[in-house]
Amino acid sequence: MSLRAIYQSLRRAGLVRSQRQFSREWLRRQPSYVSCCQSRSREPSLEVLLTLYTKVRRLSASPADVAEAASQKDLGHLALEIRSMIERRLQSVEPGGC
Repeated sequence: MSLRAIYQSLRRAGLVRSQRQFSREWLRRQPSYVSCCQSRSREPSLEVLLTLYTKVRRLSASPADVAEAASQKDLGHLALEIRSMIERRLQSVEPGGC
């Protein structure tokens, strides 16, 4: 799953209105972070994925009224997808690297 696909899922759920908002509020980055990643064909940093995973997971575990715009099941699934992205990234890091 790509960062864009995650953004689109959150947008469909009504939890984010723009890529700029997604970059700032969900990724804790500059407003242009998502568009820069896309234009440069770069993967999000591991730190960004961890930040995003933490936020989505917390929201999926919140009482239903907090996540009323999106089903908790969908958010839980999204959190699992992000966790899988993190696991793949960690597996690709060579042991003994910097």
